[in-house]
Order: sequence, then structure tokens, then C-alpha cells
Amino acid sequence: MNRIICILSFLTCLTIQSIQAQIANTVGDAVDLGGDCFQITPNQQYQSGAVWYNEQLDLTKYFSLTVEMNLGSTDGEGADGCILAMQTQGLDALGVTGQFLGFGGITPSFGLEFDTFNNETFEFNGDIGADHMAMLRDGNTNHNSADNLAGPVSIFPGGGNAENGQSISLRLVWNPATQQISAYMNCVLRLTTTIDLIDDVFGGETSVYWGFTGATGFYDNEHSACLIEVSYLNPTLSEVICEGENIQLTVNSNTANNIVWSPNQNIDDVNSATPFVSPSINTTYTVEYDKCGEVFSDTVHVDVISLTLAEIDDVSVCPSESSEFTAVYNPLYDIEWSNGDLSSNSSVYTGIGEHWVEVTDGTCVKREAFNLVEAVLPSIVAPSTVTYCAQDSVLIQLSALNSYTYDPFGIESNEFYISLEGDYEVTALDTITGCQNTMQIEVSELPLPVISLNETYEICPYEVLEISIDNSYSADWSNGSVDNESIYTEAGIHSVEAELNGCVDSLEFELLVNPIPISNIPGNYSFCEDSILTLTSANAGYTITWHDGSAGTSFNFIEGGEFMIEVENNLSGCISIGTIEIEKIFNPILEVEEIYDLCEGGALEVEPFYENSQMLVWSNGFEGDAYVFSEPGEVYVLASNECKEQVEIFQIESVVCDCVPFIPLAFTPDNDGINEVFKPIITCVPFQYHLSIFNRWGEIVFDSIDPEEGWVGNDKNGDHYVPSGVYTYTLSYKSEQFDGVNVEIRNGMVSVIR
Repeated sequence: MNRIICILSFLTCLTIQSIQAQIANTVGDAVDLGGDCFQITPNQQYQSGAVWYNEQLDLTKYFSLTVEMNLGSTDGEGADGCILAMQTQGLDALGVTGQFLGFGGITPSFGLEFDTFNNETFEFNGDIGADHMAMLRDGNTNHNSADNLAGPVSIFPGGGNAENGQSISLRLVWNPATQQISAYMNCVLRLTTTIDLIDDVFGGETSVYWGFTGATGFYDNEHSACLIEVSYLNPTLSEVICEGENIQLTVNSNTANNIVWSPNQNIDDVNSATPFVSPSINTTYTVEYDKCGEVFSDTVHVDVISLTLAEIDDVSVCPSESSEFTAVYNPLYDIEWSNGDLSSNSSVYTGIGEHWVEVTDGTCVKREAFNLVEAVLPSIVAPSTVTYCAQDSVLIQLSALNSYTYDPFGIESNEFYISLEGDYEVTALDTITGCQNTMQIEVSELPLPVISLNETYEICPYEVLEISIDNSYSADWSNGSVDNESIYTEAGIHSVEAELNGCVDSLEFELLVNPIPISNIPGNYSFCEDSILTLTSANAGYTITWHDGSAGTSFNFIEGGEFMIEVENNLSGCISIGTIEIEKIFNPILEVEEIYDLCEGGALEVEPFYENSQMLVWSNGFEGDAYVFSEPGEVYVLASNECKEQVEIFQIESVVCDCVPFIPLAFTPDNDGINEVFKPIITCVPFQYHLSIFNRWGEIVFDSIDPEEGWVGNDKNGDHYVPSGVYTYTLSYKSEQFDGVNVEIRNGMVSVIR
């Protein structure tokens, strides 16, 4: 609660009260400008105006009038001036114009004159040359008369021009104790006189009207005035406030300077003209300030009424509970509770929140607030929903600060196991407030993952077991894989663990790795050209798939080569692939001439053509590919292998010759380094030679006139070799012999064997 009091300044221990914003009445040519400012006369000739305030001055009290006056801006021919006047005629009084300043003829009266025109032509007037001021009475502006109480003196020290368009600060002070009245211009004392205003001027009247008059004549000026403050003297004040309130103290003077309050405790601003104070005990405040050089001081005593009402503690209750509150106070006070209870020192509250109790002694009121606080229920820390896996249970843990906790079965515990679906209620009891709270926990069962695998699997060594579980599961295989699919190749006991929503199940399975079938069939074999090779499986329960796609326990081979077979164990289904390498042993091939010509006295090397035999055995027991004969006769040669012997008989006949050709019957141009070239051998050096070889269509495949060039089995029409077969040849040559020129032409056949 705020209260405002005006502090009255005093001079020599008297207080001054300011009264402002008074209601005024304008007379004649005066105009209200607003804001306590008035135009007394306009800047026109022969104008007269007056302003009178409705609230009269009390001449029994010390007062101070502070105004601002503007005497116009026309110097020399500016006229005539203003008067700050007091009178008892009323609010409509207006005097004579011109040099009488609208004051002339108003009686009884007192006036402080501001004259800006020297009326020296009127000797009786007593004006001085400077803009001047004087104290006058009874409407008489003649300075030479007894009604001139003081002055005239220049308005400004040194006689400066007052018609400068600037406002002049005027302060008029009346002290009834000394009967002294003084005038200050801009805080400089210009006039003072001692006179009994009440008895000598106003005939015993203590209340007078006051205001301003002014006039123009042949010369003119605008005259105006503004009220700043009216201050009265009053006794020292005392104020009473209630404890906890504050009060505003006021130095009600707009012109107060250098304000200082003391003491400086419980005051918001010690240098303010209007500070707020909030004392907790009785306190006397003093303020000092100066105004126009005068030092003022004042005191105000503030009494603080303190009621007795003890503080009420807040109470905490559980929800829906109530509590009784008790107030300790002076029983002489009236009491009221916020819930409407009266005349009782206790009351019961159920509403949560702030409440109050109030006591009063009829002047002051003291209120104590208290709170009914809803105790915070113990906060149970536990999961609201819990799951457990089928065939298992779940541990539920709960806690609550400063509380006992109870499981759904009423047992004090902070954990319990549940293995059945349902809704369960747990409880917490606060050990401090005694409040109880409950919480529902929903327990649900989760299914275990279903692992759809066999207990036993069988594979062959060359196979892998690809195995998988449901894609929605998380997997952990015994081989370290965590994918939903896994691969196993090793025999043994393996396992997988599956997880779904935190629930885990596992399964073991056995992997059997069946051996690959082992058969007697694969291997290396040989057979003779004139026979067949029969291979038969000795393994019961096996199926043999031969190279031609047929299946059976045996197979007849008539050709050699490398053959693949598939062996399947009919029980396990395992398959092995085997290789059969068969060598077909061909009969020996032996080719010799029936008759060989042996030149008399010479030697003849016979080198038969043979194949499929390791060596040749001659009739004389010699083993070798060729034999040199020097004697004629019947000879045989033997070519043999493990399958057969081939014997050829031939004749060595003695002839007389100088140049004998030997022509091979066959050759084998197969790049094995043996018998690769067909070339006739002539025991002499012919001087003319021609060899031509023909295929079966009579086409020349080889033709040469060089006895050193042999046929390697190629076709002269191309780079490829001719196929195996029998080819014919024509050999002609000329040689010198002992009896002349020998001309030989031989035709025959040669076999190309590859």
C-alpha cells in the first residue's frame, strides 16, 4: 500500500507547503495561455488586463510566491509594465491603464511594480530612467508619494534592459513573524521592506486576492506571467503507516536544489524531491535543500504500526487429503482466513495452493501466506511393459526414492520374477510423506523362434550342405556365420542358435559325409588287336555308367584310348569319376622286298620297315633294325610283340652291277624321329635324276630332280600332310657304268603309315 504526504519546507524551523495549479480569473484584456501562464496585455495600445487567483493568500502564514514574467521585446517605445498585486476588492478588480499599470485606483492593495517606461515628464511620478521595480500600496504608482514603500530600483543590477523578450524569475517572500516582505529577481534580492500588511494595508483582513495587473498606453508591449509555485508555512507533520507499507515524502518545490534526505535507510532515493520510504520501525526523516540561496530543512515523523501474527509453515499432504493450520496472534485483533473462516485461530484446508490468514486492529492489516502443498507421490521407476520368452521368466526391478516398494503379492521387495502373462500392480510407500503410489506393469509372453531343421543330414565329399532358418530370425551358427543361411562341409555335430525379439532357441544337427564309391574298374588296361577287352565291376550295390552313357556291371572294349566312367553308390547316392586308360596292342607290321640284289664283291644293307615291335631278329640271331649282307642266300627276319610274331622270308641274289637303287616300301612321317622320309638310295651318283609320286587319282603330290631330296609325306599343292595310304612312284635316272651309260626307270608303290 502506497501513501503520499507533502513535506512542508521551513525557514528557521518552519515548514513550507506548496500549492500549485490554482484556478484563476482573467479580467479586461488578459488571456489564459494554459499551463498556469497568462497574457496580461497584448502588444497593442491602451490595453489593460488583470489575473486574480481564486484561492486567497493567508497573511498570517509565511509564504513564498515564485513566478516567471515576460515584459515584452520592444525597448525604448515599449510600455508600460506589470504589477504582482494583492487586493481585497474581488476577482474582477481592474485599475487605470497607462502609467498606472492597471493597478491605479485599486485600494486597499499592495503591489510589486515592474515599470518599463520612464514617465519623467510627469514630475510627480518619480520614475527613473532604467527599467525599474518598486513596492507600492493602495493603487498609487507615484514613487514620490507615501504609498511608495520601497524603490524604485533597476530590475537588473546595473540597469539592464528587461524588455528583451526573456522571462524573468521573480520570488516574493512574506514573513508575518518579522513583517518583512522581500523581492528576488533571478534569486538576487532587489527590494525589501518591513510593513504590517494585515493592519496597516488591509485594515485587519488576513485573506487577500492576489494576481497580476498590466497596461499599455500610447506605447505598448506584450506582458505575460506564469505561476511557478505558492509555498506556505505549516507545523511539522507526523504520519502513521502499517508495517510493510511505504509512503511518499515530497519537497513540493519546483525550485528546490541540492536535496538530501536522512537517514538513508529504507529510502529509494535520498536526493529525490519525492522519495518513497518504507521504514520497519518508527523513523523521523529530515530533508535539507536550498532555494535562491536560502537553506531549508524539514522533518516528518513516520510511525509504523506492527501487528502480531506468527509465520505459518507450509504443509504437505497426499492427494485428496486436508490439513489444519493454526495462527498465533493477538486475540484483540480480528482474524479472517482466506476460506472465509472468522474468529478462530485455526482452519482446515483441502485445496492445494497458496492461502492466507489476515488480522486487523481496525487500522492496519497483516497477512501471512501459507501453502497447502500436494506431496509428490513416490515416482516408481519400473518398466510399464515387460516381455518374457516362452518357457522362461522375467526379472522385474523397481525403485522409488525414499520409499518402500512392494511387489504384486504384497511383499516388500525391489525385484520379483514373473512367468505368466497378465497385468501386475506394484506399490511404493514414501517414508517421509507416507503417501502411496501404484503402477501397473503389463507382462506379455513372447514365442520362441521355431527352427525347422532336420536332426541328421548326409552329403557326399564333393557336396556342401546349404542350410537356412527363417529370415526374420537372427542366427548364430556353430561355424561362426551370423547369416540366415550357412554352409557346412565337415562331418560332425553342429548347431545353430536363433533369436527373435530377444528370445533364443537352439538346435543341434549331425552332418554325415558319405565316402565316395571306390571301384575296381578305373585303371590301365591293354589288349591285343585280334581280341576284345571286357571290364566287369566287382562292387555290389554300385551302378557303373560307361563312357557311352550305358549303365551296367561290365563293358566290352574293342578300341584303345582314355575313357571316363561314373561310379554311383546306390545307397548313398555318392558318385566318383574314374578314368580307364586302354592300350590296344596292334600286331607287328613287317615289310621287306622278296629279292634284294647284292652286287658282286659288294655289301648290301637291308633295313626292313616294321612297326609294333621292339626290334628285329634276323635268321642268324642278330638283333637290330638293319643287317649288312655280303653273301647271297635265303634270309628271314622276325618282328614280334606280346600279342604276335611276324616272320618275313626274302632272297639275297648276287648280281653284277655298278649302280643299284634301293627303294623303301613304306615310311612313317609321324614326327617320332623314326622312318620319317621316303628317299630312294642309289649306290652311284646319277647325272640325271627324276622322282615323281602320285596319289590314287594320279595327281602328283611330290616331284624332284635332286637325288638328295626326300619326300616327308606332304602334298606339293599345300603345306598339309597327305593321308595314310598307298602311293605310286616313278623313278628314272642315268648313271655311268663300266660298260657305258645305264638308264634305269623304276615304278612302284610306297605306303604312308601314320
